[in-house]
Amino acid sequence: GGVRLRGGGGGGSAAAGAPRPEQAGPVRGGNGVLRVRGGGGGRAEGGAGGGLRHGEPPPPVGCSGVRRAGHGPQDAGGGRGGGGLRGGRVLRRGGERQRDAQGRARGGGVAVVLRLQPGVHAPDGGGGDGAAEGGRAAGRRGGGGGAAATTARVAVKGALATAVQFGVGRRFFVGAAKAVKRGTANMDVLISLGSGVSYAASVMAVAHCMFTGHSLGQEFFETSAMLITFILLGKYLEATAKGRTSDAITRLLDLKPTAATLVTRRPDGSVLKEEEIDMALVQCGDELRVAPGTRVPADGHVLEGSARVDESMITGEPVPVDKSSGSEVTGGTVSVAGHFSMRAERVGKDTALAHIVRLVQSAQLSKAPVQTFADSVSAVFVPVVVALSAATWLGWFAAGQAELYPKDWLPEGASFFMFSLLFAIAVLVTACPCALGLATPTAVMVGTGVGASHGILIKGGDALERAGKVRRVVFDKTGTLTEGRPSVTMHRLWSKRKGGLPEALRLVAAAEVCSEHPLARALLAYAREGLLSGTVTGEASPPAGKAPAASGRRARRPSLASGGAETDASWVRGLAGPEAAGFEAVPGKGIRCAVGAESVAVGSRALMAECGAQLPPDAEAFLEEMEGRARTCVSLAVGGELVATFAVSDAIKPEAGGVVAALGRMGVECHMVSGDNWRTARAVGDEVGIRHVQAEVPPAGKAEAIRELQRPASEGGQPTCVAMVGDGVNDAPALAAADVGMAVGAGTDVAIEAADFVLMRNDLEDVLTAVDLSRTTLSRIKLNYCWAMGYNLCAIPLAAGVLFPRTHTQPPPWVASAAMAFSSVSVVCSSLML
Repeated sequence: GGVRLRGGGGGGSAAAGAPRPEQAGPVRGGNGVLRVRGGGGGRAEGGAGGGLRHGEPPPPVGCSGVRRAGHGPQDAGGGRGGGGLRGGRVLRRGGERQRDAQGRARGGGVAVVLRLQPGVHAPDGGGGDGAAEGGRAAGRRGGGGGAAATTARVAVKGALATAVQFGVGRRFFVGAAKAVKRGTANMDVLISLGSGVSYAASVMAVAHCMFTGHSLGQEFFETSAMLITFILLGKYLEATAKGRTSDAITRLLDLKPTAATLVTRRPDGSVLKEEEIDMALVQCGDELRVAPGTRVPADGHVLEGSARVDESMITGEPVPVDKSSGSEVTGGTVSVAGHFSMRAERVGKDTALAHIVRLVQSAQLSKAPVQTFADSVSAVFVPVVVALSAATWLGWFAAGQAELYPKDWLPEGASFFMFSLLFAIAVLVTACPCALGLATPTAVMVGTGVGASHGILIKGGDALERAGKVRRVVFDKTGTLTEGRPSVTMHRLWSKRKGGLPEALRLVAAAEVCSEHPLARALLAYAREGLLSGTVTGEASPPAGKAPAASGRRARRPSLASGGAETDASWVRGLAGPEAAGFEAVPGKGIRCAVGAESVAVGSRALMAECGAQLPPDAEAFLEEMEGRARTCVSLAVGGELVATFAVSDAIKPEAGGVVAALGRMGVECHMVSGDNWRTARAVGDEVGIRHVQAEVPPAGKAEAIRELQRPASEGGQPTCVAMVGDGVNDAPALAAADVGMAVGAGTDVAIEAADFVLMRNDLEDVLTAVDLSRTTLSRIKLNYCWAMGYNLCAIPLAAGVLFPRTHTQPPPWVASAAMAFSSVSVVCSSLML
């Protein structure tokens, strides 16, 4: 306190606030003294101001007065004789009475000096007849240097804010213009309004001061710049976090090999040369060499050599798989040990890796149905926020004008207009529709990526959402609950036809070579082993009156890697005898065809009945015994006569029982729908713990069974969400009819295309993983929505100032923009926690 600010050079001084004696002549006084009590925040009482030299005539009325705006309330003094400010202590010359007119001028830390023309009389309590700082003669520089520095500082802030506003912030204005042109409103509109209003208010304040001599008392250049800065920072953090949601695709793309070793051979089959070429040059049919530690360049089959290949990128299994001649290899997998050469069969966009990448990309870009909630909210969100912002400004401004709150609530130098404007800007930039918009897509992107890393390919966000609501799961039997590698374990002959078992095997092989059913592959493998190995003789016809002999010999299981019957049926054409003609597949029952002059039927007992083949009691007993042991019986009828029956066993997957039990604990009801006979289906169901079993169901009937399970439990209730797990062509209609189709990856292409989930590992535990992942993702989406809605419901009232009457704290708008950016980033981080 007690700081004395001298107006310039001079002699004596007049004490601040002291009444000057009335004199007819000049007064010795200097250029005036202003004493400020209590520092910048105190009250200053002006002196006489503008003293006169001896012999000088009195100056004209209204010249050379200066008002200072400090950080606190001030009283400015002066009068006509000294040209001071009206509104403090007023002294009149020539014996006129003295008068005290107290007034207050509040400032925001920036000194503003106003200038009026000489002779203009200021109203009481107002700015007074002053001279602009720096605009008078050099002898009257009281505070002029500080004002010049302030002016320069405001100019620099304005220039920098302009660069931010229309430089880096241009993207928001362009986006807002495009949105408005389309008749919509998005986040860019709110950002543009918030920063634009701050910038425009600042420009208006400076322009008003420059051209009218009056000041609004406050400018917001730093607010507009910091709004855009914090929003861009939030966008950067959000983009960084969202980039992690697509890590699954990045890892998959990293598996794509860039080069391959091409083998060129001479006409005699010897190697001419081996050269490394770019993957873009590899074509189907090329022979490629794969060395240890390198990636398999394309999909194909091993020609020669052997190796151990890491297929974890496809199956998720960490244990390398042995590969030898005839084995199938997948592009992108890694040869851990051993050399081999392969024939490229699928290259470029046709490889399994490229297909997986497309599936993951399509799933991440798809929109889940729950996203419609965010879309509907966002459609009205921005207009509502703009209306709330306008209502906030109007409410605070009108309340101030009506004196519903005291004036000392206003910051230093602020007017009711600017005070209300800060609340309105905060509402604009605090509201965040981005958090709502990010709630679903980020969770879907992370969920599909997590699924891909576990060997589960999800074809869309809608499938992910539906799987989270599954209450019933329907399993196919063959290839789904069972291993899908059936083998013939026993056979019985019932006819005395010439040729015995070898002839029966030839007929079965000729008929089944055209079928793609797993049981057909098992019969072909059995026939090949019996006919080509010479272990089967033609002495199987039973003597008259005796029970037919049973062969309990178990056939070896051919594998896809061995080039067995499943992959090469050319051996059938080398057999003596005619080929099959008039092939007809009877869905769910078997096949019929003509082999030479004979009509042949291979299939279930229902097909035998249609062909007129009667089952003798011994055959009926054999079928009942095998079906009770979960064996599938396939009979051969020639010309309407039952010739032989083959018992086919397909081992149940070891994890099937545990998966069914775990689904039951999750509240999911398990069903089994099979085209097999009732005894076999019930036996399998009992073994894995499934109580709801439907058997002898044709492919079209499976789809109808799914629709039946989807019906609501009561009239007017919600339909039940049903998932179907299958692998074969006959499962495709049911997979398409189900709410969620899950195809086992080792199944047929038709089933995989019809499904929503592809289980690459051929492991039923992935059904649990898929359901659990979907439920967790759906829960995370709901949590994101709760956070986004809760943030907006709480932040908007706080930004509007509902707590200001109690706290008397008004955070600047850039704090609101930082909160908005944090809300978006927090939603993305919440999704990444999956």
